Amino acid sequence: MGDRQGVWGETVANDAAAIRMLAPGFAGQASERFGVVFLDARRRMVARTYFGGHSCSEVEVPMRQLFRQALEVDAWAIVIAHNHPAGSTEPSAADIAVTRRLATLARSLGISLLDHLIFAAEGTTSFRALGLM
Repeated sequence: MGDRQGVWGETVANDAAAIRMLAPGFAGQASERFGVVFLDARRRMVARTYFGGHSCSEVEVPMRQLFRQALEVDAWAIVIAHNHPAGSTEPSAADIAVTRRLATLARSLGISLLDHLIFAAEGTTSFRALGLM
């Protein structure tokens, strides 16, 4: 369940911290991946996991698996991310729809969705910074 490398226990105080936590799983990836950082009540990372990596153009968000892990580690909050290996960091309509669905499901479980990040060659975009959350 997730890995324990790098920034384990670091607090998500801003976008930069969340980017540091998730960036390692997207570096050099030619396929789309989806990543999640699970945070405790103090917004410290307690787990991190990645899904996908099979398609260059899309990744299915495994919601049941994501929320099962969130409950197993007693996450109070999550930050999600995915990459656009061949594109820009601009969120698609599908990205926005999935984020809204995830936020609704998380909220129903008492979990806060803090941000959704998109990683691409040109940089990283935060849904929160764009006012999409």
